[in-house]
Amino acid sequence: MTKTAQQAVVRSLSRKREQIATLREELEELNDYLDLTEARVRDEGKPRLTHAEVKKRFGLFKAICLAVLVCAAPRVMSQPHEFPAADQVVTNKFYSESGKWMRASNTNCLIWDSFPRDGESVTWSGNIVDGKADGKGVVQWFTNGTPTTSYEGEMKNGLSNGHGMASSAGGTFEGDFKNGSLVSKTMTVHYPTGGWYKGEQQGGFKEGQGEEMMQGGKYIGRFKHDFFYGPGQLILSNGDKITGDWQNSKLVGTGTYINSKGESFKVKMTDKGIEKF
Repeated sequence: MTKTAQQAVVRSLSRKREQIATLREELEELNDYLDLTEARVRDEGKPRLTHAEVKKRFGLFKAICLAVLVCAAPRVMSQPHEFPAADQVVTNKFYSESGKWMRASNTNCLIWDSFPRDGESVTWSGNIVDGKADGKGVVQWFTNGTPTTSYEGEMKNGLSNGHGMASSAGGTFEGDFKNGSLVSKTMTVHYPTGGWYKGEQQGGFKEGQGEEMMQGGKYIGRFKHDFFYGPGQLILSNGDKITGDWQNSKLVGTGTYINSKGESFKVKMTDKGIEKF
């Protein structure tokens, strides 16, 4: 992961912690409000709030909090190989014509390096044809001697060709490759956190229709350049669902929130997160 990407993750996590702190304060305020309401109702001789009613109010608020956290979670574009500078536009995670040939340190064969960086080396555990990696094997990349990314699968002329899996700290991509690029219509990505993505892709980016399992929920719908983009549904871990249109993984306009009991109401994204109205 580049230094720029690391800084972006740190900033995103910091914002998420701030949101969690705000939600804790709001939960405490909600509990105080419910206690006060219950006391007032009891003092006025009216039927006091039942535990079920209190639980329902608290559960609704907690579900909305969960939706806020899922949407606010840092979304770093998982990458199979280290990208160039952050200010450069990347349309293909796996291949770039501006790369260079690298010699494997263990076999001396040539392997194409799309995104070269200082201190980089590579090994190949497979056959060699005309001086280049060929056939089934494993390409392992290193930075200053530390393993970083790898590719396991079929190679031809020093480039990934055929079915394979490209792995990095961001996840493991599986699909069909040709001349270094991921060309299959769909791909499967497994994240270190246990989540996954299954769906359409373009250049290694989540693009089109797909499903993504994350910590706290699952999204089913349209993607664009790795983000929720277009019509889709977010299914929270408690079974509640948010349906609507998304941009950059955030709900835009009005959405529909359906809880596990089938009750529905309208929600929208504000500066504080997803709110009922």
